[in-house]
Formats: sequence, C-alpha cells, structure tokens
Amino acid sequence: MRRFSIACITGFALAASFAVSSSKNYESKDVVGVWAVDVVQMMADSGVAPPEGMDAAAMAAMMSITFTFREDGTITIDHNSPAGPRSEKGTWKVVGAKQDHLTIEATTEQPTGGTKETSVELAFTDRNDVTVTWEDGDRAQSMRMTRTEAKPSKAAK
Repeated sequence: MRRFSIACITGFALAASFAVSSSKNYESKDVVGVWAVDVVQMMADSGVAPPEGMDAAAMAAMMSITFTFREDGTITIDHNSPAGPRSEKGTWKVVGAKQDHLTIEATTEQPTGGTKETSVELAFTDRNDVTVTWEDGDRAQSMRMTRTEAKPSKAAK
C-alpha cells in the first residue's frame, strides 16, 4: 500500500509539473488583433436586465463592443448601441506578464474630453479567448472577449 501511495503522489506531482510547464507564456504580440466583447455574458455578469419585452439576445444584437489592439501600441474601442456609435482611441502597453495572464495599461481619449487611464488583466483561455478583469471604483468587473481578426487592418485606425 505504501508503494502505491508513493507512486500516486509521484504521478500527481509529475502531472502537475507538466500542466504548469505546458502553460503558454503570452506577451504583447498575442494581444494584437480585433477582439469582440461577449455582450450577453457581460450584461448577465453585471446584473443589467434588458428593457421589458426584450430578451438579452435581442438587446445584445443591437449592441457591440470591439477592441482593436495594434502592434504600434495604439488602441481603438468601438461601442455600438441604440444610443448611437461611440469610439475611443488611445495607447496600450503590457506592464506585467505571468504565463497565461497579462496586465495591460491603456490611456484613452474620452468622447466628453480628457483622458482615462485603465489597468486590466487579461487571462487567456487560449490564443483567441480571454477574460478581462479590472477595478471600477470599489468593485471588480469582468468580461469575455473573442478574437475576430488576428491582424487589424491599418485602415481601422
């Protein structure tokens, strides 16, 4: 029995070390691209209910949020909603990296004037799927994004 226990512990240790060593180390080039926010999930996570008589999928069909990260360190955030389109432009950079997590700082020009500095953490599920978390006042926020284009077009600036 003792040999079996030692063999199991050794097996689990090897499996755990393989899982850790096989994690991908992401970097800034892995962020470059066009990313679409999962609006339905974001609404559900934040407790936002659609207007009476409309389901979440119908409301999400009228809304979209995309983030375009470019190699030159520029970012564009496009919002489309029933209130009309809105776009923010700015810069981004990776300030921390640990395996499948990246910390990004972004500075964007606000439509109402001034700039906004934001620090977010990207947790990669895989190369094309991330969960983004950030602090908003005293509460944590999160959203899922999926890559829709690997290299953004230069015209999209």
